[in-house]
Amino acid sequence: MHALICSGLHDWVEWRFGEAMLKDLRFYNPTFRKERTGSIPDKDLFSDLDLLSRLSAQARSSLLEDFGRYMAIQLMFEYSALIPAEWTALDVVEHTEPCIHTAIRDADEGTPPFIRCWRTPENAVRIMYNSSRRICEFARGLIRGIGDHYKEDLVIDQTLCMNRGDEYCELFVRSTTPLALEDTTDSIRRLRLHPSIVNEAVDMVKRQLMSASIDSDTIDALVLSTMEAVGNVVRHARSPDCELAVHVQGNLVKLQVTDYGPGFTLTHRAMPDPFAEGGRGIALMQSACDSVDYEMRRSGNCLTLLKRHTAH
Repeated sequence: MHALICSGLHDWVEWRFGEAMLKDLRFYNPTFRKERTGSIPDKDLFSDLDLLSRLSAQARSSLLEDFGRYMAIQLMFEYSALIPAEWTALDVVEHTEPCIHTAIRDADEGTPPFIRCWRTPENAVRIMYNSSRRICEFARGLIRGIGDHYKEDLVIDQTLCMNRGDEYCELFVRSTTPLALEDTTDSIRRLRLHPSIVNEAVDMVKRQLMSASIDSDTIDALVLSTMEAVGNVVRHARSPDCELAVHVQGNLVKLQVTDYGPGFTLTHRAMPDPFAEGGRGIALMQSACDSVDYEMRRSGNCLTLLKRHTAH
């Protein structure tokens, strides 16, 4: 395994689980450290992941995908000279083999997997993956991380998997992010935390939606959701600022609030426990919007709200 991946595991564990988990890993495996050079035996990486799985009570497959998502940013930075500025997320996915894996082969004696990628007539990227490591979860994480970097929503459909007995893994990746069209309006603003930040955020959302001729019911629902989302950042996120983004495309409004604190776990229950101290704001947003999603990303924790409106 390439040393960049193994050193990245150390950074990811610290970012995702904190210093206490690093100490636990070193206690059980004194060789777990960041400073590793050259190629690392695959069994060492898998041993570290198995240990982390036991200590965190999370499945190795889930950890692999999360780790891959984290590593995508680092790999793209490492090999940025090979990635043209005009490429989209799908372009990067399509050219992973000739760019990144070829560079890894040139860098040391790493053994990258067999990967073939090509565009389909439906403008998806079809991926064939074969490796004795059988870690397609890591590949899925890399793809999602590439989408995070380009702020594109990538959907992955996996039709074949070596872990299910197939000869190779097959994935289809497509982007659901619309191209820039004339009826698209966007507004992104970085807000510093201060006593009137909620009012400032609400004013921005109102003005953006009114300029896009969004109906009043949708505006009211998203204003209420903005108050809850930004209010949660102020009360709980321990973040110096947040980023508020409004995107209108056709009959869909996407509102995103990104903070840079430690993050939290989103409950998908329709209503919170009536005796619980928290969760009411999330439940309120779930009732006001068509979709509520939350992701802990290396680039920031992102709350995404989707609301359909009556297009004029």
